[in-house]
Amino acid sequence: MKTTLIAAISLSVGLCTGFFVFGNARSDPPVLAGPACGGAVIASIPEPAPMPRMLPMFTRPSLQTEEPIADAREDNTLEAHGEHARHLFGLLTERLRSSPMGDHPNPEVVGRSQAEFIQGMAHALKSASPETLPHLARELENKLCEQGATDAEIMMYSYLQMDLPETASSRGFECVLAKRGGREDVVTWTLLDAWQSSGLDPTPSMLALGSHAKDARTTERLVVSPPQGLPGMEQVEQ
Repeated sequence: MKTTLIAAISLSVGLCTGFFVFGNARSDPPVLAGPACGGAVIASIPEPAPMPRMLPMFTRPSLQTEEPIADAREDNTLEAHGEHARHLFGLLTERLRSSPMGDHPNPEVVGRSQAEFIQGMAHALKSASPETLPHLARELENKLCEQGATDAEIMMYSYLQMDLPETASSRGFECVLAKRGGREDVVTWTLLDAWQSSGLDPTPSMLALGSHAKDARTTERLVVSPPQGLPGMEQVEQ
């Protein structure tokens, strides 16, 4: 009989302690009472000992802990987008080099061979990963300015900029035109088409090209409305 009573009290203490700790309904001093105790007062017990191991599970971390975690996550996200952009840029370059048209003497033919793929990639990026576009723009600018590009690559990148104007930059356009020395051909015209799609202001090399261009296909692409209060091409030439 004594054993049975001790077991019953122990069971009641276990149930009620759980009720008091997690239900936050402790009395002072704590009393084993309530539905879990059969609706009757059984006994008084001392204040439960603190449980430090459980506190981190329910305690909000301090801001000093959260900020580095948030910064680390942001850095990881930026790095992931950058890696994605480098992968896509490498894929474009590799596709151009391995294309059956890769050895064709006409750069327009080579560049156009990738137009359909670029169009599909542009649509996918806009829909699923627009955060990658600034990183892709940096990769493209670096290629055009630091590494240099073949005529076929310039054609392909121009198509990319037409489909994704967000990837265009004034520095990229200026690098290409400055290196081409004022040549008027299909590569320059396609690049100027991409520039028109971007909505960017004319670069110094564009202004210089507009002052001495002989081909109508060049001059008609360089006639623009005055951007942001600046003189237009036709006014600069005068």
